[in-house]
Amino acid sequence: MANNIDGQLKAFFDNFNGLKAVVLKDGEMIYPETTEGKAEIDNIIAKGTSVPNQYFDNGCWYERQSQNIPGLGAVTIFYDITNTKVMAETDITTGLPIKRALMAGVINHLKDIISNIEDMDKGFSFIMADIDCFRNINNQYGHGCGDIILNRVAQTLAQSSRVVSNPDYQRRPTDVVGRFGGEEFTIFWKDIKKEDSINKLSSIITEINKTRILYGGMELECPTVSFGLYYVSKEELKKLIDSLDYLP
Repeated sequence: MANNIDGQLKAFFDNFNGLKAVVLKDGEMIYPETTEGKAEIDNIIAKGTSVPNQYFDNGCWYERQSQNIPGLGAVTIFYDITNTKVMAETDITTGLPIKRALMAGVINHLKDIISNIEDMDKGFSFIMADIDCFRNINNQYGHGCGDIILNRVAQTLAQSSRVVSNPDYQRRPTDVVGRFGGEEFTIFWKDIKKEDSINKLSSIITEINKTRILYGGMELECPTVSFGLYYVSKEELKKLIDSLDYLP
């Protein structure tokens, strides 16, 4: 069937928004009609993610669904859900991952670190950040000003970390920065020394302290930000793992 898909059926598939591929119950791909397409889908599935029936490849997210197609019966359909996923997992004010996506990214980094701990040279840092007296900003100048401050602080945190602009919060081999909630942010730096974490955090504080916000014809100082840093070395992590009878 893969080589004899008729025009009507192809037109039917073309009308599916974001359709990536259609696979029959026996594994035969009938859309698109290319050997390369089947290999690509197999590669996407092989990579997998921690999200059931969702796959990331080459900057895009795909979702697998089972559907009944007239004249074909039960088939597996792969949809491109990149835009939907980005919108669902991105905070509109700061452009950073929301709490759910943020914590998923941190958990997957930890899984990767634990799985490859023998190849690890350095440890990781987990940081919480909180904008000081943020409620006073909103009360005095309004939430519009507060949103600008949230965005500026968020961009400073992201630019100081190895964060790339794609929706792969689950698997990317970089740092994680996200909005934990309200005026709180979370940062996760992997493969870093403790002294480097402290130096990097000092640079962030310096950058924030010299930031000025233009709002309503006024120039305002960016409020200070309080940080809490928790560092775990490779040795400490190995001791923790060795002490556990069960590693979830």
